[in-house]
Amino acid sequence: LACAVTTQAQQIILLKLDDVIARRVGTKPVSDRWQKVHDYLIEQGIKGSFGVITESLEADNPMYFQWLKDVQSAGRIELWMHGYKMRGAKDTGEFENGIAVEQRAILAKGERLAKEKLGFDLPAFGPHWSGTTDATDEAMEGVPEVKIWLYGPTKPKFFTRLSIPRVMA
Repeated sequence: LACAVTTQAQQIILLKLDDVIARRVGTKPVSDRWQKVHDYLIEQGIKGSFGVITESLEADNPMYFQWLKDVQSAGRIELWMHGYKMRGAKDTGEFENGIAVEQRAILAKGERLAKEKLGFDLPAFGPHWSGTTDATDEAMEGVPEVKIWLYGPTKPKFFTRLSIPRVMA
């Protein structure tokens, strides 16, 4: 009796959850939906990642900042930069046009705000409802705090760290 042993590569699933911003009205740091997602992941022992719109770090909002710090320090959910501006349906994506210097300034501003308000870098970037260009590729290389590009090109021209392309299932 012969037995065949097959080795399969382990599949990794990345929970990339987008658009964390401060609650606009009320006395809680984030919307009830965000809190519910957070609590579910923690209760189930599931690791995840939350993309922060860094414009949400501009206003003085200690309760929101503390929530983000607590999420990050708990070690189950990683925060990452999801661009600066919350795009509307009629807006052009902030990384779909412009030159590398302009795009680098947007990324650097997000990192600066995270460092100032939260005390840590956002080590990954994924564009908010936006495509990217060669200028984004060049800009990303100029922001050393960003180690991972979510939905980046398979073979970036400039970015020398980890680029994870989009995979549609």
